[in-house]
Amino acid sequence: MAGLSCAECGDGFADEWATACIRGHERMADEVSWAEPLPIRAAGGLTRPVAPAAGQRLQVLLTLDGGPITVDRTDFVLGRQRTADSPLADQLDNYPNVSRKHVQVQVFPDHFLVVDEGSTNNTFIGDRPIKGTGPQRLEARASLRLARNCTLKLAILGDPGSLR
Repeated sequence: MAGLSCAECGDGFADEWATACIRGHERMADEVSWAEPLPIRAAGGLTRPVAPAAGQRLQVLLTLDGGPITVDRTDFVLGRQRTADSPLADQLDNYPNVSRKHVQVQVFPDHFLVVDEGSTNNTFIGDRPIKGTGPQRLEARASLRLARNCTLKLAILGDPGSLR
């Protein structure tokens, strides 16, 4: 299945239910399933969201078309495909130029990492396209544009700037 890769060797799985990659590495218990986004690979290896400090709960406030949505996940996908990890799929249906699995987002206490998942119409940070550039850092309060006309605002709740 396209996009599903082994954390150990990077090779693909035969399908989303496979328990081992094509080289025979077993899928780890915390590794990706069909309904989970892929861990983001950064220079130096695999990057996963860090756990929040004791008692701290990471939440993300997403705003699209003026409607805020709170997400209680440290990783999710933005796109039109309806899966457990795509919190805005219903709203993004109004944007046909947004891909089904457009961009992956991982949440850290002070920033986001975003990766364009091979979308047809690109993802932009400001006016800079990020398709094919690997993981990109996005500040704790920022805008992200999917395709040409879908702008989202993201804020990590708990960040002092997210409440202004």
